[in-house]
Amino acid sequence: EATLELLEQEENGFGLGFSAAIEPRIDDEATDEFEFGPIFAFALGGVQNTANTFFEKSFGKNREEGWGFAYAWQSKVELEEGLGIGIEAFGEVEDIGEDPPVSEQEHRLGPVVYYDMEIGEDREIGIAFGVLFGLTEVTPAPTSSTIAPPS
Repeated sequence: EATLELLEQEENGFGLGFSAAIEPRIDDEATDEFEFGPIFAFALGGVQNTANTFFEKSFGKNREEGWGFAYAWQSKVELEEGLGIGIEAFGEVEDIGEDPPVSEQEHRLGPVVYYDMEIGEDREIGIAFGVLFGLTEVTPAPTSSTIAPPS
């Protein structure tokens, strides 16, 4: 996986990055995948927003036809140094060429609590806990959020 910062985000501004990853599978039943797309970050009125948008294409054994699309959204407010609350949303469209109805897509949304602490000079660890609720019938509900983008 590689991420390139194209435009560094200012305190109350806009940032832009690009990410690309290859995910080879070890399991014979799994599918190899390539994904790429832009990462947007912007702050507005004390709210830090991050959106990861990726196009996905499978390859190799067990590959599937078409291109997928996935997103991850986070809006976060810092309550005090190291402690924040926010909302996260995740979703996926298996094949954007087939244009499946929203009811057949996976989308989840929910509240998240964040705790970041320094563990050394220029080193930080973050913990996030949240409960995400499925917005469609095909989305498992509820699920937990355990990964937060770096702050």
